[in-house]
Amino acid sequence: MLFPGKSTGSWLIDDLVGLGMPRTYKARHLEVGSECRLKVLPRTETTLSSQRREVEALRSISHEAVPEVLDSGVDQERELVWTAFTWFEAEPLEDQLLAGPIPWRDACALFRILADAMSQIHSLGLLHRDIRPKNVLVAPDPTGAGAGSAWLIGFDYAMTQQQLERLSHAPFGDLAYLAPEVLNDPTHHGAKADVYALGCLMYEVLTAEPAFPAAAFDGERRDQAQQMLEWKTRSGVLDPGEDCPDWLRNMIAKCTDPYPPRRLPDVDTLLGWLDGAEESWRPRPAAPAAPTLAPPPVLLPTRPSIRPPNRLPRVGKLSPRPQQARAAAPEPRPPPLPPKPQGTSLSAQYLMAVALGVLLALGFSALIILFIELQKGSI
Repeated sequence: MLFPGKSTGSWLIDDLVGLGMPRTYKARHLEVGSECRLKVLPRTETTLSSQRREVEALRSISHEAVPEVLDSGVDQERELVWTAFTWFEAEPLEDQLLAGPIPWRDACALFRILADAMSQIHSLGLLHRDIRPKNVLVAPDPTGAGAGSAWLIGFDYAMTQQQLERLSHAPFGDLAYLAPEVLNDPTHHGAKADVYALGCLMYEVLTAEPAFPAAAFDGERRDQAQQMLEWKTRSGVLDPGEDCPDWLRNMIAKCTDPYPPRRLPDVDTLLGWLDGAEESWRPRPAAPAAPTLAPPPVLLPTRPSIRPPNRLPRVGKLSPRPQQARAAAPEPRPPPLPPKPQGTSLSAQYLMAVALGVLLALGFSALIILFIELQKGSI
């Protein structure tokens, strides 16, 4: 087929992402560089017709769960038919079910996505006609909080009812998911047949086991279809078991009733059933965590940064200073006295001064008397 590094049309192959038939590659545009999922099939009249139907159907659908067609063409050299879709990371639901059943709440979120896409498809007058796990791609939620994303692919057999009625022989998909009325008449494929296929898919998602494995029959495809019709008619409705709530078991039973008048009339009714029970399967958003309050600050004893002023003495009786304060601040000493004169005491000095005074007075008196006598001339 194709290998990394090779190109077909305007697309360069980067990697193989899906084996089987068809093969799927991750490719990028040679000029623009945009990525795509490249679906490749051998070129035959059947695959050319399937490509035309798929491209025509997908270009009329605009839904987030249905990939967009970017380009399509034929590789004449390699005898290949290729179709380029928008790129997204996903794996077939068929591969995921190998690990076991999907929990019913996550499964309901998946059913809601597929039913919403099918509702729009039917509103355009289109019928998918090949709903099965291989034609559902899933990607887990990166947060792990839900079922993630899903895409419905495989529109090779998509037609309107008017197109089917103009065909004498209509191609059909996997026998295990076809409604009994389609097995009986492939051109009779109304909306209820897609409802039946969705019911079989829901049963398999919840049990990880196909309800009617087509590999159980041998022989030609027409013979297998007849044996499958008899099996489905005898089996009655499908029940995923007691692990599922009653409303979900009843919904799947109403989808897989082999008698069309007792089946759910359309996908919108299935969608309403899921929406009516949404509170039981939709994960509720986690309550916001209470804000974490910081613990109150702990006040530790600290020394004051400003030293208090010295206390002023109060008028009145003073209390004795504590011994520690005297030791810290000793009292000031009085200035030293002048040295005493050597050789005499204080009393001797006093007597000497008195005597000197008396002598001076006597001498002064004698001088005055002498002066008077001279004036009289007595001397």
